Amino acid sequence: MKYSDDFILLEVAFIAGRPKETRLALLKELNARIVTAVGISPDDVVIQLIEGPGENFSFGQGLAQRASISRRAPR
Repeated sequence: MKYSDDFILLEVAFIAGRPKETRLALLKELNARIVTAVGISPDDVVIQLIEGPGENFSFGQGLAQRASISRRAPR
């Protein structure tokens, strides 16, 4: 890969549990939308998906509102 000065590194954090196919489709769609919106090469977009259990996320008040998701069996 050759990167230009337009290089973008995008990190997306979310609660674990989505199927592999969904994550792969998300990577493609994010790349396509960024390339179209910004007008850069698809090679200049690097995306890292970071998954974590629900108890690692707080959406306010210091509470892990989605902690119960971590108790489900992985898909």
